Amino acid sequence: MPATCIVDSDSERGSGLFLVDFLARENGGKWGAADEGATIYCELALPRVAQ
Repeated sequence: MPATCIVDSDSERGSGLFLVDFLARENGGKWGAADEGATIYCELALPRVAQ
């Protein structure tokens, strides 16, 4: 299964899932993997609109 990892700041690869995880956590969402890790999904909460 895919997993997040911490990479060097000058690395060109390896930070994708870290960014997805960060964005999901900061926006009340979640992420995961399907199809034995072949597909990654991310769900984000929509902001509430004042009426």
